[in-house]
Amino acid sequence: MPQFRLRFNEAVAQPFEKINVTRSPYMFAKLTASLSAALLAVVTLSTGTSAASSAGTSAGSPTAAGPPGLKSLAAAAIPFTPPPGAIFNRPSGTSAEKHRIIDRIERAISSSRRGSTIRIATWAMDVPETTDRLIGAHRRGVNVRMILNHKADTAQLRRLQRVLGTNIAERSFAVKCRNGCRGSRPAAMHSKFYLFSKVGLASKVIMVSSANLAFGGVFKGWNDLFTVVGNNRLYDGFRDVFTQMRTSRPAKVPYRVVTTPSGKYQARFYPRPGDGTKRTDPVYRDLTRVRCNGARPGTGINGHTVIRVSMFYWSGGRGEYLARKLLALDNAGCIVKAIYGAPSPRVSAILRHRGKNDGIDVRDSRYDFNHDGAVDEWVHTKYMMVSGIFGTNRAASFVFTGSANWTRTSLRQSDEVTLRIRSKGTHANYLRNFRDAYNNGSRPTPYSN
Repeated sequence: MPQFRLRFNEAVAQPFEKINVTRSPYMFAKLTASLSAALLAVVTLSTGTSAASSAGTSAGSPTAAGPPGLKSLAAAAIPFTPPPGAIFNRPSGTSAEKHRIIDRIERAISSSRRGSTIRIATWAMDVPETTDRLIGAHRRGVNVRMILNHKADTAQLRRLQRVLGTNIAERSFAVKCRNGCRGSRPAAMHSKFYLFSKVGLASKVIMVSSANLAFGGVFKGWNDLFTVVGNNRLYDGFRDVFTQMRTSRPAKVPYRVVTTPSGKYQARFYPRPGDGTKRTDPVYRDLTRVRCNGARPGTGINGHTVIRVSMFYWSGGRGEYLARKLLALDNAGCIVKAIYGAPSPRVSAILRHRGKNDGIDVRDSRYDFNHDGAVDEWVHTKYMMVSGIFGTNRAASFVFTGSANWTRTSLRQSDEVTLRIRSKGTHANYLRNFRDAYNNGSRPTPYSN
């Protein structure tokens, strides 16, 4: 069978890893769809680049006419109110399915009202239309504030900075954090959240995602986006952390937890300083609260707690002890299912250990459709679902999602955010996405013993 190497730019990831790949008629159909979408994107970008070049001036310059549609984007907000809840993209789906997340974010940008504020923290941006909408919002009087990773030196960011500037004292700006934003050690700004103070008929809108404002999140990765509307405590927590992040100065207490009074939502802002062991790892502590047998009807399966994980990158000692904990829970009677995007070989081997109850149901989402040595599609989500017993709740339905991979860097050094959601409806929505990726975006892995 052919082999390929993983290639990606996440600062916490290992650059290369070999794995085996299988092909099928279904995969050929997915390849055709992906290549068609990629070709369309290239043609669109080429057309836009040629137009800007022939104009003889920068498309992002304040004195330039700008790309087609920019004037109308600046004229007035569109009538759109983001609904709460989860949405997901499908990288090998229809054009609408591919763009579902970025379309939602772009519509929110274009429907932000004059005098309102947009705050965005994201790893990278490279989509011209997103830049158009941000510039349009700024020109109609919206405060547009962006924080990106220190390596996010793209043409679209430079174009945005020419209009918004880089002075954090001004009403609009686009800046890169110097390594991490709030930690005390060199790291990465890896958070992905989008805040809108007033969008359509909604106020204080929070969007937490695994997706960046980049083409990779459209055509290559399975991603999620979860929206919360009108929650004052949660919104204020995100806004306060953003305000800290923009200075690139270490926070006295970089790890912050914001829990809503009802307990439905809990946001965790990293890095989490600690002794370097699993005892101070919030994810590991979550897993220690899971019990496997005696789940009440309506949750779990036949009385057994079910844990489902869709995780992009697992590596190092942290990835290994989390994998071992999942295997121990499977041995204890939990039903554990996992889809991975970029595990280290050691993490993969632990997850594929057969164990006492036939082991974890593990799926590999990596595909190299054209055999060029690079991954064309994988899960980029970073979520965990628990249905069954969690703490004293024997009928729990939890989703943990956000930007954080299961690596030491994500825990101890980088700016990350995860959102815990206690909701049976939300769990059901994520379950549909998990099953979609399980059936249509991944394949079984052989056991290691």
